[in-house]
Amino acid sequence: IRRIGNILMWKFQLRGLFGCDFIVDAEGTPWLIEVNPRYPASAEIFELACGFTLLRSHAAAFGVEWNDPDAEFETYPESVLAKGVLFAPADFEMPALDQLQIATPYESVNRIADVTAPGTMIRRGEPVCTLLVDGVDDETATHRLEEAAREFLLSALPE
Repeated sequence: IRRIGNILMWKFQLRGLFGCDFIVDAEGTPWLIEVNPRYPASAEIFELACGFTLLRSHAAAFGVEWNDPDAEFETYPESVLAKGVLFAPADFEMPALDQLQIATPYESVNRIADVTAPGTMIRRGEPVCTLLVDGVDDETATHRLEEAAREFLLSALPE
């Protein structure tokens, strides 16, 4: 995987953060399927788990010193973090959400992110929001993610 990143940097002059999507075959070989030259969605998970801001490293790759005293955030080094995109099981109109439910840059765990504006018609199969939860192990985190999706849909879908 590191070799793939180095080749992409060399051939395309990519710097800073970028995402590489890949699949791993039965022998453990990663096969690159997509390159996203932007801040990857998984970066947030690494930041929360490890306790450092990747944007600071991204800025440094361009010779910029990024020093944001407000960039301190709670980390979850002892937790398993699970992040998922919720897709609409049916057509519905996005309700207004309590502001305490919506993620902020420094408080995103157990909150809802990438929220569509209230009143927007969401069609079946379209993305609704992103959920990020923590747990003590994979099973607990997965269960909490499923539960967060269920709770959101119960509150958002018409009876």
